[in-house]
Amino acid sequence: MFLVYLFLVFISCVWATEIQNHRVVFLPEVHTSKEDHKFQLQVISSFDGNAVIAMEMFQHRFQKVLDDFVNGLISEEKMLELSEYKKRWGFDPELYRDIWNFARSRKIRIYAIGMDSELLPSVRRGESIPGLPSEVLLKPSKKEIEVYESVLKEHPPIDREQFYRVQSAWDAFMAYKIYEILEKEPSAVVFVLVGRYHALDYETGIPRRLSIIKPNIKMLILKRASVSN
Repeated sequence: MFLVYLFLVFISCVWATEIQNHRVVFLPEVHTSKEDHKFQLQVISSFDGNAVIAMEMFQHRFQKVLDDFVNGLISEEKMLELSEYKKRWGFDPELYRDIWNFARSRKIRIYAIGMDSELLPSVRRGESIPGLPSEVLLKPSKKEIEVYESVLKEHPPIDREQFYRVQSAWDAFMAYKIYEILEKEPSAVVFVLVGRYHALDYETGIPRRLSIIKPNIKMLILKRASVSN
């Protein structure tokens, strides 16, 4: 047991050292994986510098709700109600509870970076997203299309082109919101909690788009499986 404790302390020190050299730290997840969420919290709590958390799980329009929750003005129950969490995300809140409660206890700001559902109809029609610069609205790369196709194999029948547009727009929206956070929080490390396909590597998804609008930004992708291996 003592050796396990020493190992965890050592790993936490390694994470902290790595994190200090980056502005954006992606912690991709399988949404239903308790182990992934436990890992996310371990990484975030190991860092004692200035930090914020960006979460795909909350749509951007509900930023004030998250601010009120972190600042202790509303309860978790009220936060989930006002952010329409069940309708717009739907996964068991228990999966994320320890993370947002940790943020609240440390007054770590949580940013809502999920794309608002209201934008989906126009995205499916191939229209631009108001407020997003054209350079971030990229067409899917060959590698991204391969990823999308692997997802579609396990997906109910859906219009392929519309699916491509939505996935690409979702990544573009979140990349731009992270860019805005970086501009607003120049001294903070941004921990990004998103589904695994949004940050598989540095050449696809959010990292690909963020590197275009924020050149030379130092990004790190930490995955539970790769760390444990």
